[in-house]
Amino acid sequence: GDSTATSATQLDGDRERIRRAYAARGYLSTRVEAFVAPAAGGLGNVAATAGLVAADRDPGTLTLRFAITEGPITAVDRIEVAASGDGATAGRSCKDALLAVIAAMNIPEPSVAIAGCSASLRGVALETSKLEAAGAKARDLFRDRAHADVAIAYAIEANADATHAQVRYALELGPVVRFGESVIRGNFRTRSSIVRDIAGDARDQPLTPQAIDRQLRALRSSGLFDSANYELLPFRDGDRVNAVLRLRERHDPRVIV
Repeated sequence: GDSTATSATQLDGDRERIRRAYAARGYLSTRVEAFVAPAAGGLGNVAATAGLVAADRDPGTLTLRFAITEGPITAVDRIEVAASGDGATAGRSCKDALLAVIAAMNIPEPSVAIAGCSASLRGVALETSKLEAAGAKARDLFRDRAHADVAIAYAIEANADATHAQVRYALELGPVVRFGESVIRGNFRTRSSIVRDIAGDARDQPLTPQAIDRQLRALRSSGLFDSANYELLPFRDGDRVNAVLRLRERHDPRVIV
């Protein structure tokens, strides 16, 4: 019945969550088994467990035990990065991403040898949590370089007993985007030319988080505005992104500029 299917699904989900938790710490070959019995004495009986999960009835109170076989820790022997897309630069984008991955994983220098877009490692445990964080670090690197569209994913290729593995990252880069036109809103007393003088003219410059932050900090520190924020428009004009600069002027009726 439906309740039986849900119980089996829950057990499978619990086993998978436990397995992933061990994989995140480097134990890729971990096996997890679940045993169910009406009493603790029946735990470990595989036939009884299968019967209880498959039976279309309410078994009452059950005792559940997970048996975990940890296995050996998995070592990463090699990390490779392949870059593609309109914004990728041959030989450079993949290496920059690789360096970001290595740095994010805190791999000591004696344990790594880098050649092009690949790195040979020695004595480094495979931890999926670190692989994911390293991929995010590489993604942020290219977003900071004005690549609006960045995707990165990794795949693990392990040997038969999961004691050694290679990791391959695939990086997809969109083109660099630039500032387009900006429409200013909320400057009821301050002329738009003054706003642009304070913020600086960023048209055609790479659209990076740092460039946006510089402009907004200049406006907020000018003493004329209580707040300043960019609203990037969701469509592009080629590689240009247009925006609305929304301001809230500081209330001082004596000041008109």
